[in-house]
Amino acid sequence: RAYGLDLIGTKGRIALRRSVATVMFIHRGEFMTPVEGHQWQPVSLPDEDRITGQHLGTRDINQVLQSRLIQSLLEPDAPDADPISSGREGRASLEMIHGSWESHRRGGRVPFPLKDRSHPLQRWREEAS
Repeated sequence: RAYGLDLIGTKGRIALRRSVATVMFIHRGEFMTPVEGHQWQPVSLPDEDRITGQHLGTRDINQVLQSRLIQSLLEPDAPDADPISSGREGRASLEMIHGSWESHRRGGRVPFPLKDRSHPLQRWREEAS
């Protein structure tokens, strides 16, 4: 089984498919799924971002990606550089996730940075009871 993720923006959408061996498609314009429409275009990664060589299974790919992450934590590209996945990046990612929940809870857009730092799903649950 695989998962999918759609990143929806004001100018279009990017669809990620097929789990770790991700295939990406981009669609500029109105909502539609890759299966329904023919306006989706595959997105290719630059060579430096590809895992090259022999075909790797999911476990192998996970090990490659985890080793890259650990290497970036131990040996950043520059002395003051952040690792690939820094605490700041993690915090920003979590804020975007909370923002999507808060947007759904309110039924509209929310400004960033979020003013209310409490968990939006917890607030939603408290409001419902």
